[in-house]
Amino acid sequence: MSFLMSAIITFFNVGIPHNFFHMWMKAWFMAFIVAFPIVTFVAPSVRKLVMILIRTE
Repeated sequence: MSFLMSAIITFFNVGIPHNFFHMWMKAWFMAFIVAFPIVTFVAPSVRKLVMILIRTE
């Protein structure tokens, strides 16, 4: 997901210059550094909270 989103955001911000691929990979790497820990550590807590909120009896 971070791979595609970084491509789209890079495209919207700079168009397609000659170094688009390099800029995209730099943006993706930065996005991945943020996204991976969030998915690894925050997502389980969010899942638990959602299960509590939508619990039906």
